[in-house]
Amino acid sequence: MHVILFDIDGTLIQSGGAGRLALARAFEKANNWKNALDGITLHGKTDPAIVEWVYLQRRNSPPTSAETARIYGLYLGELADTLAKAEGFRVLPGVGRLLARLSVREDAITGLATGNIERGAREKLRRARLNHRFAFGGFGSDAKERSDIIRAGVERARERLPGGVEPLLWVVGDTPADVQAGKTAGVRTVAVSTGGADAETLRETRPDVLLADLGDAEAFLSMLDSAAERASPTGAS
Repeated sequence: MHVILFDIDGTLIQSGGAGRLALARAFEKANNWKNALDGITLHGKTDPAIVEWVYLQRRNSPPTSAETARIYGLYLGELADTLAKAEGFRVLPGVGRLLARLSVREDAITGLATGNIERGAREKLRRARLNHRFAFGGFGSDAKERSDIIRAGVERARERLPGGVEPLLWVVGDTPADVQAGKTAGVRTVAVSTGGADAETLRETRPDVLLADLGDAEAFLSMLDSAAERASPTGAS
């Protein structure tokens, strides 16, 4: 059995800057901090880490839990609007077909491992019409560190599996942070060069598999089959 956890931004979709704009608006509304995200690259960073960075830059102290909750609430209030108006929003090549193929396999379940807080993740997937493909996951609302987010997704996956089943665990992402977190969490890593980093940068992190994109569903499924065969004591998938 395979458990495959997908990152969202740069892996499944490009949001056309909608998330960044919504978060910048949230900081301006909450604290009158204009251009609060100037100087930070969001690729690979989790929502709680981004919020903490901004507060440390602006006032040299981290946000309180109440301040973080206020930022998230304002962000979510802006996100639906920025997503609807984002001309650059798109589902990345092959994603819809691959998820459809995975959905009919009895030996695979798909979830999320994303730095987005869950409600933000769901808004983005709703815009992409992909929400129904992901019943569970790990989110930025679970933890600040990406490796802990992956662990949360794995734990929720295990709750859905029959007792005694030891799955093959995968994380699919587009940044070195995804690969490094996957290694820390002890899962297999698939890197795709569709978002935050080019192929050479990703190769340096030594993912288990490096793909240009998710456009070749057959190659992805063959990868799963080969891993299952290698993992089987009898050599059978």
